[in-house]
Amino acid sequence: MEGSKIHILEELPKAGGSLDGENMPLKGYVVRGGREMENHFECLWDLFRSIPSLEIDNASVLDEFYWLNKEDPNYSRCRVIEKQGQRLVTDGDFTLTKTAIKEILDLCLTNEEDLDDVK
Repeated sequence: MEGSKIHILEELPKAGGSLDGENMPLKGYVVRGGREMENHFECLWDLFRSIPSLEIDNASVLDEFYWLNKEDPNYSRCRVIEKQGQRLVTDGDFTLTKTAIKEILDLCLTNEEDLDDVK
C-alpha cells in the first residue's frame, strides 16, 4: 500500500500521543510519557514489515527496527527523571501511604457504573 493511503488518527487536538513534548519555561522539557516498542504491537510490526526502507535495498522498516534494537537495545528500568534526565532518587520506591493504597484498591474494585458522574 502506498504511504499516501495510510492515515493515523489522533484523538486529542495535540498530535503526538504519548511521545509529544514541549518546553515549558518554568518546568523545562515535559512529555506526557515515553513508550517503548513492545513485542505485542502485532499490527504495527506487520505494517512496518510491508514498508520498504528508504536507505537499505531489499529491507523493510521492520528490518531496520530489528537491527537497531540488536545494536542498541531500548528498555528502561527508570520511570521518573528530573534535572535533564537524572533518575529521581525515590524512583522505584513504593512510597504510598496505607490510606492511598486502600483508596486505589477500592477504586479498582468499584463497578464502572458506580463511577458514572463521579468527580
